Amino acid sequence: MSIPAIYDSLPAQTRSCWRALSHLPGPVLDLEEVAAACGLPIPDARHLVEALVGAGLLKEGPSHVTPAPTVRFDAEMRDLARAAASRDDLPVDREVALRRWVEGIVAITTAAERVLSPWHLRLSRDLRHMPPDPPPFGADPTGAVEWLARHEATVMAALTVAEAQGWHSLAWQVVHAAWPHWHRAKPVPVAIDAHERGLAAARAAGDRCAVREMLTSLAGMLRAGRAYDQAWECALEARDSAHVDGDVRAEAQATHQAGSVALESATRVAGLDPAARVRVAREYFVKALSLRERLHQEASSEEEGFLYQRQCSLTRIQLGQVELHLGSPDTAIKVLSRAHADLTSLGDSLDAARALTWLAWAHAVRASDPTPALHLLERAKAAFHAASARSWIVRVEEVRGDIHHRHEQWDLAAEAYSEAQRLLDLFPDSFSTEDAQRIGGLLKSLPEN
Repeated sequence: MSIPAIYDSLPAQTRSCWRALSHLPGPVLDLEEVAAACGLPIPDARHLVEALVGAGLLKEGPSHVTPAPTVRFDAEMRDLARAAASRDDLPVDREVALRRWVEGIVAITTAAERVLSPWHLRLSRDLRHMPPDPPPFGADPTGAVEWLARHEATVMAALTVAEAQGWHSLAWQVVHAAWPHWHRAKPVPVAIDAHERGLAAARAAGDRCAVREMLTSLAGMLRAGRAYDQAWECALEARDSAHVDGDVRAEAQATHQAGSVALESATRVAGLDPAARVRVAREYFVKALSLRERLHQEASSEEEGFLYQRQCSLTRIQLGQVELHLGSPDTAIKVLSRAHADLTSLGDSLDAARALTWLAWAHAVRASDPTPALHLLERAKAAFHAASARSWIVRVEEVRGDIHHRHEQWDLAAEAYSEAQRLLDLFPDSFSTEDAQRIGGLLKSLPEN
């Protein structure tokens, strides 16, 4: 039987969905994408996929893409489906299918955000078609991390479609919702691109709050890419906007980000006075902590109290690093211990591990025996592996090398730096050229046996 005859023999809804799917970007679609584009619950989407595969109008997708079933068009079938759509559908039908698909991606990405980062600022979502089914990962953090990692390209495709259609709010919202992925995996070039486009979309939407969120997050991604001047400008623009609007939370966040830019650039940008730059960072962190402690004291609910307590802890992590730079390990230990204890009590295992990493270094600086510090570092490493936090797994190895280097354990230092270098080579998009050069320089600095 010919393809046109097979197509004509199918029920009207099946034909309509086949045409709708032909408009979606990307070679492979999972059940959630099919369900979203066609406005179906998952069981019905599964039956639809089975019917279309059985009729030869779709093919089964590769099994390595996702644990759940996937489907794909070959080039000829996509052309035939689009030809049928141009003949049988109105332009609005294509727009509706694309809108449903983008909204489905935003909805599932937001669900992952809520599972992984319940303290992340809850901004509006411009959703007209809410998926009727729960997300495929439920409330499982590991499943949410894996879903985001598998769907990074899908998130970027949804951003592209939203931009092309002029859906400015959806464009910045999909970037905002994917924050746990940007934060953990640190795919730096992709994340910078996403946030620059998200920022443009937020400006086009006229949403000042969204603009500030995009600016502050973009500053963090630029900082990860060692683009410190641009990161500084983004952080200060967000801070000034928040101050004008009386948004104390956003002002504190942007001030904290500016301090982080100053702190990192102190030792990584040639021509700067490191001590002076660290003191600038300290001023910003002290201001950010003051604002956040005020918000914590004025919290109107337990949930708000937890949110601002966490934010205070994040700033204390940075202040602990400042004290280490200024040669005060005892003060750093006090500040970092409180941050670690508070973050642990709040269930933020990723950021608690960040505090633990610097706490390990503080103990290594103060003590003659590196063993306790190395034990703390192993605990941090386990948490980073559980969270798939690539950049911090590398940072742990670097700090481990620094601890052994400090105690003149050259072979062990070389082992740690070599492992950091191996991981850098394994995930190049998560790190900058400067990261690779720094690790390589640390290896070369070790005495030869």
